[in-house]
Amino acid sequence: MKKRILGIGAFVVACLSSVLMLAGCGVTEKTFSSDDGISVTLTSEFQEFSVSGYSLSLSTADEAFLAEKVAFNTQGTDENWTEQEYAQAVVDSNSLDTMSDVFVDGERNLVYFYYTNVSQGNDFYYLAVAKKGTDAFWLCQFSCYETKAEEYKTQFLDWATTIEVL
Repeated sequence: MKKRILGIGAFVVACLSSVLMLAGCGVTEKTFSSDDGISVTLTSEFQEFSVSGYSLSLSTADEAFLAEKVAFNTQGTDENWTEQEYAQAVVDSNSLDTMSDVFVDGERNLVYFYYTNVSQGNDFYYLAVAKKGTDAFWLCQFSCYETKAEEYKTQFLDWATTIEVL
């Protein structure tokens, strides 16, 4: 779990630096999915990138979404865990300086936590969502530059409600 969560910073820097938004194009919703069993509805501004170890990697000029599938009983997981237990294990194993505890939002059907991380001299804000599928846990992370956190925080939560896993 630790190598993946800390390794995404460089990816986020590269994506946020290199992806250009198309001027004059209308923003519409678009559902992205992978053969590994995940889908998420974001905006048409997102573009897909291939990142080793992630089932789905998407970004715009300002935001990124990464989804990692962790098969049950690997990387220290237990298939009997709840999403909350998995999220807490991720926080604990990565010694994350979270901005809050793990949240369980029954109304939105979400288990998530926030954290910040510095990568290549840039401060990033993350909303990490835990999902439990039929054969694996999923760690789905939305991120942006920390200076844009307030702008995207609510949007990330709205997008997180569209995540579906098998």
